[in-house]
Amino acid sequence: MLQRQTAVGSTDNAHILVKLHTCGKNNLYKTAGCESLGGLIRKVIIDVLCLALGNLNSPADASFLRIPFENVCFALKGFQNLCICSLLRYEICSGDDILALGIGLVCIFLEEFDVVVPSGNFGNLTSGLIAQKMGAPIKGFVAATNANRTIPDWIATGEYKARPSVATLSNAMDVGAPSNYERISAMYTLDEVRELFGSYWLDDAGTAKAIKECNTRTGYIIDPHGAVGYQAWNDIRKGAIENLRAGIKNPIEEPGLTPNLPSWANDIINNQAVGILLETAHPAKFGDIVKSAIGRDPVMPDRLEKVLSLPSNDIPMENSYEKFKSWLLENL
Repeated sequence: MLQRQTAVGSTDNAHILVKLHTCGKNNLYKTAGCESLGGLIRKVIIDVLCLALGNLNSPADASFLRIPFENVCFALKGFQNLCICSLLRYEICSGDDILALGIGLVCIFLEEFDVVVPSGNFGNLTSGLIAQKMGAPIKGFVAATNANRTIPDWIATGEYKARPSVATLSNAMDVGAPSNYERISAMYTLDEVRELFGSYWLDDAGTAKAIKECNTRTGYIIDPHGAVGYQAWNDIRKGAIENLRAGIKNPIEEPGLTPNLPSWANDIINNQAVGILLETAHPAKFGDIVKSAIGRDPVMPDRLEKVLSLPSNDIPMENSYEKFKSWLLENL
């Protein structure tokens, strides 16, 4: 499991504005990333149903960005570019950020490896693609997602169709119109994507089953997002790639691997592949789901439990760009 560390300087003037949606995010999920930094982060909770991320988009009016820079760090889409930069460091071997998987050591002792990336908006995977271009010894990727299978369908059919999000157990990946599709398609042709990616999707029943199997087999308690990646790699290693090589294709409307055969398929068949699963969250954030799968509550870390007792800085707001703009100009 990878864990990121955050360092934020103390300042009275800086604010980080986090835009969250009401759909599908449990209270712990929304709270853990924000309240731990105290008053520095202010959350605007956008009141929406399950729509694609980014549904509060600014029109061609960027006048609100003329707020003094010292009072605002990031707003709206500008935050995404920051994430890509930080994730790039996260993806390539940064010894400070790697805890259990030890990718830094893997980079030293292995010539090549495959990376299994649980994906929703595909930002982690995009940073991995950039890392590979910069020389990281990544041979291929497994793009593992849930029932929001826009990218697997694109890879399978060649036609990209954005769609409304579907609520799932792995709700951080509930993205029907992943914005990083634009980055991926700008960097690679579809044929190149099909050679690089093993593309996979899993439904909720399969996710719950994977949580239980991972715990039974290894003792590790995995969260729903990591479980999607865990099951993807298991299926790939236990016959899905061999079936593709033999011409047996999984129907794209059913959970499993899409019918493209990646360039690293022979390594799987010859049992020469090394796969690294990028975990995404602590299972305690999804306690009810995990308990239902394994029969007991995951242990709540002390620091996460303390976060729950902190006061909330939520600012409820309806899904209106004009109201958001007005609030931003008045308050920041």
